[in-house]
Amino acid sequence: MRQSGKITFFGIVLTVVILLAAVIMIMIIGEVTKKEKASLVIKVINDKNEPINGALVIVKDKQIGYTQGGVIHYVYTTDDVGNEINIKCRLQNYQDADTNILIESNQMPVSLMMYRPLVSLTIVVKDSATSAPINGASIYVGTDSIKSGSTDADGGFSIAGGKFRLNDDVSIRIEANGYQKMEKYIYTTSINQQETILLTKKTVSAPVIVSKKVDSPSALIFARKSESKAPEPVAVKQTTEPGASKAELETEIPSGIAPKEDSAFYYYTNGKYEQALNIYRSLTAQTEWSVRPDFWLYSADCALHIACDAHGVFNTAILLDALKYADNAERFQNRVVEKWFPAVVQIKKGEANAYLCEANINNASRRAEYRQSALRNLNNGINILRNEKLIDNELYRFALSMRDRVAGSY
Repeated sequence: MRQSGKITFFGIVLTVVILLAAVIMIMIIGEVTKKEKASLVIKVINDKNEPINGALVIVKDKQIGYTQGGVIHYVYTTDDVGNEINIKCRLQNYQDADTNILIESNQMPVSLMMYRPLVSLTIVVKDSATSAPINGASIYVGTDSIKSGSTDADGGFSIAGGKFRLNDDVSIRIEANGYQKMEKYIYTTSINQQETILLTKKTVSAPVIVSKKVDSPSALIFARKSESKAPEPVAVKQTTEPGASKAELETEIPSGIAPKEDSAFYYYTNGKYEQALNIYRSLTAQTEWSVRPDFWLYSADCALHIACDAHGVFNTAILLDALKYADNAERFQNRVVEKWFPAVVQIKKGEANAYLCEANINNASRRAEYRQSALRNLNNGINILRNEKLIDNELYRFALSMRDRVAGSY
């Protein structure tokens, strides 16, 4: 009986030890599981649904870093599952974003929207000759056909806050008795912004206005070859017809003497646009060169430079060719790594459409069509340059001026 009792006692002790070991193992496993890590994707966008770079993200009152491509990752453990955490975002020129979320076991990405500050915009309308304020001028904001209001005795009109935000493009149209209508875009750059707009009085006998081409910046404004060498002397073949023009001879570059693409670039950068265009046309007619977006863009630029004669008369056929070349440049622009390239393409398309608008002065429907296309292209190019922070250059200023010129045409 004692032997049996001893076995029972030791059996109990052994059982207790095993149970304790099991409990300890469960605790260890639970602790490991508790510390398992997971990643929460935090997306930060603006009120245009565009990703925001460089926004400071704060989680549970601790700075975790800045967004890249509008995204940042927050690493959490399973301790956080079922708990609520606070997320804040901060960035200059944006209103702070603040939200609370409940962490779940299969946590989905979280999006925070940061709003640009609201802008108070005041328009002051004056006489262009005397700078005197114009009272009672009608103001139309955006695409509204309904009048937004009229200027006061000081020529001022304030647009109610809450309608526009920082970095908005605001379309303004102004009409006043005895003055020419004015339509332009205002880019909001400050929270309290005032813009002065000058109106010109109508003349009794309106002069005949001849369309004039504005010399636009070269398509190479952002990138130029390190050097532009003249093509080597061309040996004129005996098969050349006696009546061939000088331009035809200059563009006939035999293979092995000077590559056609280098010769075209030389003529292009030295202002010999007809010669350059002839070569680019021959190059892009070949399959191997037909996918070169730069050749198409240079062709469009050359055509735009020769589309207007000395008397200010546009050649519609050449303008349509320029538009076609620019369309092809846009078609293959994904082959170009430079981020400014699409902006230049859009601005050149806008320029071509703007001149076509002026060339069709007697065709209201076609004129309106080209005007709308020009504004769309120019706005696209302007926005790309702004996004890439390429606004301190001649091309950007040209695009703004051309857009105002087109917007003011009727």
